[in-house]
Amino acid sequence: MATVFWDAEWILIVDFLWNKKTITVVYYVENLRKRSKKIVEKRPGKLHLRVLFHHDNVPAHGARQTRAVLREFRWEIIRHPPYSPDLASSDLFLFPNLKIQITNY
Repeated sequence: MATVFWDAEWILIVDFLWNKKTITVVYYVENLRKRSKKIVEKRPGKLHLRVLFHHDNVPAHGARQTRAVLREFRWEIIRHPPYSPDLASSDLFLFPNLKIQITNY
């Protein structure tokens, strides 16, 4: 599984979850903390600007600890629709060949 952090310029970070592990709240919160530091390194001076953050509605993403960390970062959450398909709109940006395949149906 890949977790991708990207902004208007391009992909910032790709993090891979190996060995059939699952994303727990502890893993997700630690990952967010590590990745926010990387974002500061890659985009100095930008993290103080408005950050819109989108993630889906799996339990680890909506957990109390996760919400607390995102409030600490002052990132604005873009809500994921409760009954959306597995394919997120950002997937079409990250994987343009998917867009081609989908529009051909």
